[in-house]
Amino acid sequence: MANAVEDSELTPAGFSSMALPLYRLGAGRTETWGPRGCRYYVEVIDGTGTDKDVYKNRMQLLESYFFYRRAD
Repeated sequence: MANAVEDSELTPAGFSSMALPLYRLGAGRTETWGPRGCRYYVEVIDGTGTDKDVYKNRMQLLESYFFYRRAD
């Protein structure tokens, strides 16, 4: 069964509302990871085509919540 999130494009506000709880969960793990807590990693796949301004804007938003690596 397809995941509704995978089959749709999120707005920046929609992404933020979904990412914020994960960010807070990691940031709150100070007992294990120190005063900064931890951050989750995501793997980034560029599906923006030739519009690199869109890619840069999306990456800037992503970096607010997660560490990342680019998929090979």
